[in-house]
Amino acid sequence: MSQVIRLELKSYDHRLLDKAVAGIVEIVGDGLNSVVPMPTKIKRFVINKATHAYGYSKERYELRKHKRVLWIRPDAGSMSSLMRMELPHGIEVYIKLVGEENTNS
Repeated sequence: MSQVIRLELKSYDHRLLDKAVAGIVEIVGDGLNSVVPMPTKIKRFVINKATHAYGYSKERYELRKHKRVLWIRPDAGSMSSLMRMELPHGIEVYIKLVGEENTNS
């Protein structure tokens, strides 16, 4: 039985996210179960340019939040390396201990 850790990485810049995932994959190596790219969350905002008239004149903005989920079977060396890893600014990391993985089957 070995523990499984779920890492969630979120960012507004997909290039930073891919670079961080590549660094984690390099550190963890064989302990990586899978990397799952989740759907991009898109928030759209429409704002009037003019304050009173010209209702047809609008500005459109959107925020895209990218997300990757990694499932890891860590050992002591890879966990200490992960804790010391420098991630770029703008990446949110959520770590959750999922539980035990059955290695008998």
